Amino acid sequence: MKANANKSELLRTILALLMSAALMLTMVACAYTKEKEEEPEPPEETVEEPTDDGGGEESAEPGGTETPSGGSEQSMPDAPSGGATDYDVMKDYFANSYQGVKTIYFNDFMMIMPDNEKWSFEPNGNSVSFYLFSAQQEGYGGRLVTIQAYDIDDETYKELPMPHCEAGVGRNVNKRFIAIYPSDVQYDFNNAEQSADYQELYDYLLKIGENAVDSPLQTSDSDPQ
Repeated sequence: MKANANKSELLRTILALLMSAALMLTMVACAYTKEKEEEPEPPEETVEEPTDDGGGEESAEPGGTETPSGGSEQSMPDAPSGGATDYDVMKDYFANSYQGVKTIYFNDFMMIMPDNEKWSFEPNGNSVSFYLFSAQQEGYGGRLVTIQAYDIDDETYKELPMPHCEAGVGRNVNKRFIAIYPSDVQYDFNNAEQSADYQELYDYLLKIGENAVDSPLQTSDSDPQ
């Protein structure tokens, strides 16, 4: 009887130990679950899909680099859209200098300019633009005038938003030449020397629209006598 009592006591002890162990395991499991619920989930990693924008390199915004204070970049391109498509301004190009005057021969017209380094020109297909060199180099635009060729029966130049005028007709190429002037400031007006140089050249090139005898632009129907 005593042996049976001891066995019963031993079983109760073992059962109590097992229940205690089960309770402890339950408590540990609950604590772990609670900790996992309170732990913030890491943000989902997103992968940006490349967009198809037509390919090629990313282009800069229109308007270019920032210009220094006191001036502005040209508001029109050097070669306005339109004009003759079968004309190359640099065909038969030639230039010479004589007694302080530089004569530049383009395709069926010529420009007579002072022989110095204050100005420059850049051809672009059916047009050529003249600049005050210092203002151009310093980022103010510097454009003085653009001469662009149009077909004789093409009058779309009349719709240009910037100041323009007929400069003459090239009979050999059957083209009409249009002088297109800038509509905004193209030099540093805080620079007295640059302002004076620009105004001097601009006033001289305005003679193109005045049909002056000493106009800087001469064509095959307006050669000076």
